[in-house]
Amino acid sequence: MLNISELSLRSPHFRASDHLLQPFWDHLLLHHLSLISSPFLPVILAFSSYFCFSLPFAVLDLLGERVPLFHKYKIQQDRRPTLGMMAKSFMTSLHNHIFFVLPAVVIGMFILPTPTLPREAPTLYQLFTEGLAILLLFDTQYFIWHFVHHKNLQLYRWVHAVHHEYMAPFSWSTEQLSIPELMTVGFWSNLDPILLRCHPLSTWCITVLSIWMSVEDHIGYDLPWTLNHLVPFGLLGGAPAHDLHHQKPSSNYAPFFSHWDRIFGTAMSLKKKNPLEVLKATGQTEHLYKISQCFSSTSTQGAALRTAVGGLVGMEALMELRALHHAAVAFVLPCMCQQGALVKENQGLCAVCTSYFDLDTPPVVMKRQTPLDAKRVPALEAAISVRRKLDVALWRGAQLCSAQMNEGKVWLF
Repeated sequence: MLNISELSLRSPHFRASDHLLQPFWDHLLLHHLSLISSPFLPVILAFSSYFCFSLPFAVLDLLGERVPLFHKYKIQQDRRPTLGMMAKSFMTSLHNHIFFVLPAVVIGMFILPTPTLPREAPTLYQLFTEGLAILLLFDTQYFIWHFVHHKNLQLYRWVHAVHHEYMAPFSWSTEQLSIPELMTVGFWSNLDPILLRCHPLSTWCITVLSIWMSVEDHIGYDLPWTLNHLVPFGLLGGAPAHDLHHQKPSSNYAPFFSHWDRIFGTAMSLKKKNPLEVLKATGQTEHLYKISQCFSSTSTQGAALRTAVGGLVGMEALMELRALHHAAVAFVLPCMCQQGALVKENQGLCAVCTSYFDLDTPPVVMKRQTPLDAKRVPALEAAISVRRKLDVALWRGAQLCSAQMNEGKVWLF
């Protein structure tokens, strides 16, 4: 090993090596020593990778249906991040890096020993095995941490809930983390390569790869060329698994691989078809499918329907309300669950019983017999009130559409 503080004073005549990466490593040592020896390099690599990888998918989200080639792969097509949501997530990450990560690096410069750099580059086999070892170790650490923080209400509320602000993740939300979670992830990211005695080049490469995998988990698109499709046997969860975790937080805790969730029975997949699509394919209750589509659409008919039931809002507002009250109320989209189904909220604070398939019976909203923090009651009551109004609006809208269809005034969708 070579001390980086002495390297620039020597005439670096490296012995010949058959390592394919040796010329590249020699170039870094000779011409970019100050950069690769800087303790800020891992931070620069991580944040710049997060920015560059997230930006294209943010553009796709903003374009939406205007890019059908990609939009058809959108997992939750009824939920679309706004520019404000993106800005909030990015600014949260930027704030955390400026006021917490960078100061932590500066402190580390004074208390940690001077790092060393080897003369020889890693072999490709070494690069692969070390990178895989880092990913597997981190995957295990985060699986345990993630599981514990979802099972403990206080830990979830104060540490991990920040990341679950949105039910439908998007690229910029990858690093929307609380300070404790960010520092924990950063600690492991720096400690694991040291424990495994990895080559610096292996560490830097896997830093970039892990950021890509994290962003890919949050993009909200099940693209056919993502790593979870390229790696065989379903070894990686990818965007489908993590997207489902944001919808059903008691599933898919592992950040990258799928083996721990399979072992502990927490693995879930998105392979089950949307009930609405099944109804459409089989031709059953077609009028309810059309009612739901019309009410959630931005068409003239959809606007007229919303106005007819009192000007109440549709799916876009439901998404916003779900984000605001995700810790208090379970929201159910119309015509998306079986008659009488009970849908539990993330923390089990309340539930909604829906009966959209019975137009003669309005939906019922009910509380569970669960003790509540007194501070949370007003927010819960307000959310239940909003949910009740929306349920009744959808029920009345369904009745209105059904009546017009029976009169022969069938709308074309």
